[in-house]
Amino acid sequence: MFKIIFEQNIILFIYILIGAFLAAKKKFTPAGIQHASYFLMNIALTCAVFSSFQTSFSIEKGRLIIKAAFLAVLLIGFLFMLSLILTKILKIKLSNRPIWQDCTIFSSILFIGIPIVDALFGDVGLILLVAFNTVFNVALFSFGETIFSGKLEFSFRKLMATPAILGMLAGLVLFLLDVQLPQVLGTPVQILGSFTAPLAMMINGALFYGTPLFKVLREKDTLLFCLVRLVLVPALVMLIFRPFITNDTLFSLLVLVVAMPSGSVNSVFAEKYQGKGQLASHYIILSTLFSLITIPIVLELSSLL
Repeated sequence: MFKIIFEQNIILFIYILIGAFLAAKKKFTPAGIQHASYFLMNIALTCAVFSSFQTSFSIEKGRLIIKAAFLAVLLIGFLFMLSLILTKILKIKLSNRPIWQDCTIFSSILFIGIPIVDALFGDVGLILLVAFNTVFNVALFSFGETIFSGKLEFSFRKLMATPAILGMLAGLVLFLLDVQLPQVLGTPVQILGSFTAPLAMMINGALFYGTPLFKVLREKDTLLFCLVRLVLVPALVMLIFRPFITNDTLFSLLVLVVAMPSGSVNSVFAEKYQGKGQLASHYIILSTLFSLITIPIVLELSSLL
């Protein structure tokens, strides 16, 4: 498991370095980041979400998805309340609280999660992971976006017009009908979806450029965030949710989701609404680095409960 996490983190940091290199050469300008973010949020992520549903349907898979989706809803509610409480207790700077909250709630589920889940739990685990990811995407593009924007309002019409949500609905319909796209269509969708992780981390690298890593390692706020996101949150989730979950695979997936580093898409929203994409990139990059150590420990502890 450590080998899988280590390899995935190395891949992520290669993308980060490429983004930083392009920014240094002035080939990834603020305008370029804006255009890349548009492609990421509207094309790549949409295809990635859609492709996650391109699997055969069965009644058992359907039941597992419903259970996992219900648990994901409870988890998001818990993380939202926890993030509100922690930002007040820890006296996080008011202007940084929206970034703290969203980076705490929304983790990097798919890119690092898929190889770990595939190795540990096989097809059943992957189906559960897709269910978690689906609910988290709906939450991210609804109240997650409102947290960043500072406007606590919900528009169902706007949510349904979000490309990633449309991709999710289309994928869900085809999954329920047990229909897979022909290769001539499925291949480009899958390839476009594979741009999500590389492009998101390149954007983070470009946003991060100009900030010395050692300086970030001395930022108390960033270190505190990593401690909360990678240690405190998983510990609380394990202790509170374990008594109510009898399925060991489902519990392990729950723990894995909250043990993941902050999701790379958070920096795009932070830059769009707050102009603080660089701050979010500090949280994302450092939590990704530290997760190399924390994820194996957290998963090992969860197996003892």
